[in-house]
Amino acid sequence: MNLPMVLTAVMGDLPSQMVIDEGRAGIKDVKGEISGTNNTDAPAHKNINQETKAPTINSGEPFTIENVRVDARGVHGQVATAWIPKLGVDRIVVIDDLTVKDDMQKTALKMAKPNQVKLSVLSTKKAVERLNEPTSYPGQKLLVIIQRIDTLKSLMELGYHFKEINMGNVPNRPDTTSYRRTVHLTEKEKEIIQQLINKGTHFTAQMVPNDSKADFDKIIQS
Repeated sequence: MNLPMVLTAVMGDLPSQMVIDEGRAGIKDVKGEISGTNNTDAPAHKNINQETKAPTINSGEPFTIENVRVDARGVHGQVATAWIPKLGVDRIVVIDDLTVKDDMQKTALKMAKPNQVKLSVLSTKKAVERLNEPTSYPGQKLLVIIQRIDTLKSLMELGYHFKEINMGNVPNRPDTTSYRRTVHLTEKEKEIIQQLINKGTHFTAQMVPNDSKADFDKIIQS
């Protein structure tokens, strides 16, 4: 039993094997993380207010965004064992104005990611700067993770919106309506998504890569 397993179990009516897989993927060698023997790109105790840097390769090539995923859990076993191998990404970009100020949260995200993948934890303002500059991450493939729907609103207010967003996990809370087994929205969050749809963002729903991709635009407007 561990925290990733518990978080997955309470997200919704998920298959038991998925809960077990999350628990297995959440087992980390903490001693190795602290000592540096697990070959991560930086010691676990390092202040990671700044994003970890990738080698300057393919310096003339722009980055590509392989997937934008709304997932309250951030980086977890499902992302590490299913999405990252499927997408072949070089870097995870987590955009959240609260997480960027929380060293404990940032350390947890770093420990959850695969060792070979870089991590950036950015505020919405810094994210807009990075994403508007095509060579911010030279030649890299990005997986962008949004932990809160409010972040999409903040990005929109700064003049940025994504072409497509995958709705993964938005937890059940008071005053929410269930739209998918793992997607629960308040009226405010629904309005934010509808505003983005009107601006041209297409929303899909897909738990893992092998699942069929559902048209969330139609789901939320039905």
